[in-house]
Amino acid sequence: MNHQFIKIKTVSPILEVANPQFNVKEMIKHLKNSDADIIAFPELSLTSASCKDLFFHQELISDAYHALEWLLENNPYSGFVVLGMPVLFNQQLINAALLIHQDELLGVVPKKQLSKTDKRWFSDPTMYIDEYQYIEILGDYIPFGELSFVNQNASFSIGFSHQERHQTDVSIVIGALANVHQQDEQISALTKAKSLNDLQSTVFVSAGANESSSDGAYIAHHMVYQYGQPLVSHSVLSLDPVEQVAWVDLGYIRHLKRNHQQPSEVLDALEIPEFQMTLVPYQTFIDPLPFVPKNQVEANRIFLTQVYALAKRLKHIQATKIVIGISGGVDSTLALLVSMKAFEILNLNRKDIHAYTLPGLHTSKHTKNNAIGLIKSLGVSFKELDLAKHIKDHLSLIGHDGVTEDVAYENSQARMRTNVLMNIANMVQALFVGTGDMSESALGWSTYNGDQMSMYNPNAGVPKTTIRYILKHFSGDEVMKTFIDSILETPITPELKSNQQTESSIGKYEINDFILYRFIICGDTKERIEAMLPSLFNLSETEAKAYLDQFTTRFYQSQFKRQASPDGPKVFANGLKANADFLMNADVKR
Repeated sequence: MNHQFIKIKTVSPILEVANPQFNVKEMIKHLKNSDADIIAFPELSLTSASCKDLFFHQELISDAYHALEWLLENNPYSGFVVLGMPVLFNQQLINAALLIHQDELLGVVPKKQLSKTDKRWFSDPTMYIDEYQYIEILGDYIPFGELSFVNQNASFSIGFSHQERHQTDVSIVIGALANVHQQDEQISALTKAKSLNDLQSTVFVSAGANESSSDGAYIAHHMVYQYGQPLVSHSVLSLDPVEQVAWVDLGYIRHLKRNHQQPSEVLDALEIPEFQMTLVPYQTFIDPLPFVPKNQVEANRIFLTQVYALAKRLKHIQATKIVIGISGGVDSTLALLVSMKAFEILNLNRKDIHAYTLPGLHTSKHTKNNAIGLIKSLGVSFKELDLAKHIKDHLSLIGHDGVTEDVAYENSQARMRTNVLMNIANMVQALFVGTGDMSESALGWSTYNGDQMSMYNPNAGVPKTTIRYILKHFSGDEVMKTFIDSILETPITPELKSNQQTESSIGKYEINDFILYRFIICGDTKERIEAMLPSLFNLSETEAKAYLDQFTTRFYQSQFKRQASPDGPKVFANGLKANADFLMNADVKR
């Protein structure tokens, strides 16, 4: 099963100027043995775009039609071909994009927005589009105009302009451009903008340097953007053929259209055959760590989003002090660093950051030493409050034997920590900063009214894999980095019972974060995600299903916790804030 992915290949082939017979045979080389669903060639790729006044000559036009006929008779490819060529309409020459499927020409789309140079050879087709719906080519009447195409799997359009609006899942734009300074950035920006504006995947391909160099060198642009995200962004000056491949996620596009209330049905679209639906090699193009920043710029932007959100809250409530619990884990480490940067922005004294370690019944020396070392290296106020006796007294008070490591045993410790920190914050007139992350929120890996609660949580929109990346690449003095490195190497644990390791209970955060991303941002079904997991994470089908079942069960069961969570900044396109990002009743059962 394909699970709603299609493979698109863009090609800037070797060509000879004004030699359609040569050019079509070069195209055939790229069509042979291809498993792509769509292959797109540049504007006027059959003749070349730089024929100049030869476009006026009947011999060139006849050669182009013969080359098209030869392609239809000898096409070895079972998918869809997009190419460009000049066509005659009422003895006027039209610059056109053609869609071909095997031996059939399915549609002809004219170029409407002509440059001054284009207008020397090509006619403005606007006057014909409303009056004529068909064009005669090779003895057949072919649909003509601003066309869209649809089958059971997808809808797509072909054309020449980034400015044309389409509601299709995919738009394919073809061009031929002599290179000028910073053109690649401009084309990239246009392709990205169209994909965002039209909620789609936008493809752009242009001719390469084998076009005539009399007036410049043509550059092969290959751009594929999926709702603003680059799947391919490649511009090159080359005399060799250029190919790029992108896998377009139709399920994600349809999810976006539903979320933005844009109809996915394209009116008056031409019905076309189905795609061949090849096996999808997920491991070659799906990012297994989608929440992990791709560079330090992205990481800094996330970190500063947290910082300024916290700074704004402190400024709003006129708080000059923070209370925070430091466990020796990654979440509280990042929250402390965020707090320090917020204080720096507000010109507040870092000694008014009150950092506490709160060892309980199962706190290890290793995590406690990491917490203390980190706090002292940062120069904030520090105090250790040993809660072991208070927890035992509390368990005795409620009639617990203090030995059985059940839910009450664990949650009593988590709630004791929160209770102490909340009360200290009230006592010193400080903001109690929470540390729980978005991964824990999704899985419900927190104690209700325990670590789930605070007065503000800068980590609320940040998944575990993001936090680990930010800490790994955080700049600071060697002493601080030593403790951060040790914290990163320590297995994740809340230390609420004997030998407790989080990932032994709920699975690896890398896998859970991937599921979270595909679920809330891409809108994937369990079946789609389950199909991706084995190749991306080396899981068996049974293991993949177990991960999905556990994630979805915990996600739905934990909504009541998210509905009672404190404020915190949204960082990614979709978050889990129950009153803003992911609205869901707490009694959903799926």
